[in-house]
Amino acid sequence: MNPAAVKEDEISEILTHEMAHVKQHHSVDVLLAEMVSICCWMNPFAWLLKREVRLNLEFLADRKVMEAGFATKSYQYHLLGLAYNHKYGLSNNFNFSHLKQRIIMMNKKKSNAAGHIKYALFVLPAFALLVAGNISCSQDASQTEDAKDEVVAPVSPEAKEAPADSTAKEEVFMVAEQMPEYPGGMKEMLKFLQENVKYPENAMKNNVQGRVIVQFVVEKDGTPTEFKVLRSVDPDLDAEALRVMKAMPKWKPGMQKGQVVRVKFTVPVSFKLQ
Repeated sequence: MNPAAVKEDEISEILTHEMAHVKQHHSVDVLLAEMVSICCWMNPFAWLLKREVRLNLEFLADRKVMEAGFATKSYQYHLLGLAYNHKYGLSNNFNFSHLKQRIIMMNKKKSNAAGHIKYALFVLPAFALLVAGNISCSQDASQTEDAKDEVVAPVSPEAKEAPADSTAKEEVFMVAEQMPEYPGGMKEMLKFLQENVKYPENAMKNNVQGRVIVQFVVEKDGTPTEFKVLRSVDPDLDAEALRVMKAMPKWKPGMQKGQVVRVKFTVPVSFKLQ
């Protein structure tokens, strides 16, 4: 990652996250999960287990970031910003994570000792069912003449859906099943910003640069509303970022359970002097 392209605190968050994976030897967990899926390839639960192992490792790394003293909300907005800004897609794996589950986990309270015992009582029978299911699948395969030619596709688990109730249509979602989309996609939005952002003269004279993060709500009809600056750099840069964002056309609205919903969206606007 180009260190000049992001702020120092964001680089520190990424390094803390990745070093947690290194220091806790998460590669061992990943390799073990891969071996289980290879040996139990006919059992769909083996593939589910591999996915959950990887997700749990992200939970552990996120917790280390929180314990290091970084602000939880700022870190979450950073994750969302990277997920919907492909500029850093080749530099880290935030884009491929289950962000919704990770954000929910970060906002949960830590379980007490009684909770740990409860989870242990659930995990042991679940593991026994996994082993028994694999043995059963293997026996069935050995009794079938054409078992060698049969391919059993792994079951892809459905993403957990955001809770909804009778007031969901007025609720503002942080993450929806289908996120809002700028007309033409992210490339067109970046093009719009490049063509419309005008560097404030005062900021240029004072050599002020940085990245302003703007949050807004995409309404059901696609209209962007409720603009606010989440991360400020300079009053002039903040004002210019808000001016340009407010001039955006209507978006394709977000969807949840087949229904159009209001969704919050975060966009970074970069100001960099050549």
